[in-house]
Amino acid sequence: MGKKGGRNVILRELKQEDRLALRKLWSICYQSIINVEEVREKLEASADEIIGNGAFTEDGELMSGMLSNRLMMNFDGAFVPLSGVGGVATHPAYRCGGSVRAVTGQLLARERAHGCIFSGLYPFNHAFYRKFGYELAVSEKTYTLPVRLLKPYAGQMQARLLQPEDDRSFLKPVFDAFIARYNLAVACDEKKLAAWTRSEPYARNEYTYALYNADAPVACLHFEKLVRNGEGVLSVKNFAFTTEEGFRMLLGFLYRFDAEMHTLEIKASDDIPLAALIDTPYEVQCSVGNPYMLRALNTEEVLKAMRRGDFGRFVIEVADDFLPDNAGRWLVEPGKAEPTQLSPDLRMSVQAFSQLVCGYTDLASARFRRDVEILTENPAPARAFAKKPLYVGYYY
Repeated sequence: MGKKGGRNVILRELKQEDRLALRKLWSICYQSIINVEEVREKLEASADEIIGNGAFTEDGELMSGMLSNRLMMNFDGAFVPLSGVGGVATHPAYRCGGSVRAVTGQLLARERAHGCIFSGLYPFNHAFYRKFGYELAVSEKTYTLPVRLLKPYAGQMQARLLQPEDDRSFLKPVFDAFIARYNLAVACDEKKLAAWTRSEPYARNEYTYALYNADAPVACLHFEKLVRNGEGVLSVKNFAFTTEEGFRMLLGFLYRFDAEMHTLEIKASDDIPLAALIDTPYEVQCSVGNPYMLRALNTEEVLKAMRRGDFGRFVIEVADDFLPDNAGRWLVEPGKAEPTQLSPDLRMSVQAFSQLVCGYTDLASARFRRDVEILTENPAPARAFAKKPLYVGYYY
């Protein structure tokens, strides 16, 4: 129990019976309309596990709440536990009282104890979550170009439009191969595969196609057909492929819509330089969004999980004002990290460390941050902290 703004605040884990209160809070904060009785009946009929924390008044009213989605995330070629934070909300009557900060501290400590070594979220405001140790980890490029520019990729291929009732499990190897390319990518399971490949071709102009090489699927794409300013827009929401040839097939398939679609919108990670793959790059526009933040929950375990080749050894000091148990100084070698009193080769905040270790930037670029100090000429940290292709792929 704590005291905020003259009120006693009860901090605790969310229980099954708190689900309705949380949905009502989301309705207030996210401006979404719900039928309370319908939601109540659905919740009573379900047994969905709830993992989260909340702040309550003495009378039991939910002031602030948030959830954790326990996921597995690709990190340097192996899957590690991730706490995907979502559903963060505070009742307007109780804002500016510090309840979110208190709830976040409890939730992150709980998830660290559970074994999660990273936590990620989609922020409404980067500065707000930076106070809790999170830092920008993914910048997402959206390319806009005329569909006709894909003509050089045109060719013969097998394609199948998936219907809503179709089984999707045959596509899992495609997504597994795609996810293996990227740090931060969330592991594929039945639920996520359904979300990535949803299709409502007749009700919502929302399509999912599987592309084949012989009898084996090599690519998948999910898109919507839209109309803007009287012109057709092919908006690709998600795609995956097994090999680079699968990606080229994907572009060739999209060209087949040139007759009715004028413009293509497609998101791509940094390792796919789409403008450079088009004959006339002047006709390609690119916008950059910054949708995802990450923080290390267990710095020592993150350092042990790094797979960056034989980079040597170095000493790193990481400060974490929000989770002091996560701060410290470690002697790092490939696959090893142990606390040490040796002088550090570099010193940084947990925000900078999280951004650096995931591969968003390399050490040469991280030097420009105000919260990074390079203290020696040891070349090992530069070898250990390199830029990597990033992709999350699952909105939680």
